[in-house]
Amino acid sequence: MKRLLIVCAVLAVAGCSSSSRGAATTLATPTPVSAAALSSAYEKAATQATTAAEVFQMKANAWPAFPQSFQIATDADPYVASLRTFDDTILRIRTTGQLATDIRSLIAADATLERVLSSADAPRVFSASSWMSEVTTARTGTQAAAAAVRADLGLPPAKP
Repeated sequence: MKRLLIVCAVLAVAGCSSSSRGAATTLATPTPVSAAALSSAYEKAATQATTAAEVFQMKANAWPAFPQSFQIATDADPYVASLRTFDDTILRIRTTGQLATDIRSLIAADATLERVLSSADAPRVFSASSWMSEVTTARTGTQAAAAAVRADLGLPPAKP
């Protein structure tokens, strides 16, 4: 597995004393984070988003031939929320280099998917099949970006 050392900036306050000179504040030396720790943090965050995607897909498979847009939006909302939580989580992982670039690409791809998912109840002429085609295209972009991040972390490809 490719070994990455990523630096995580950690602030520490030291020298707290009751002297009249005040407390001295120092910055801690950045703590290296192992590739295993980064992979674990990513996989934990990704598991929740993957579960939400699977639940959404199960609900979508159960829709009638002509579902109402409000039903689609209701079913999509938890998936959108999980993507936002995932993105917020991986943004907090301190990275550099190609991994940082690939994480930004994944977050941009997720934002596209979130926009499509959130558009189900937008005022427009709605076609569920056309909308699902947009979702599929956006998910393909997200999956490609996630594959790059997984490769950077030395993780196997995600299950389709």
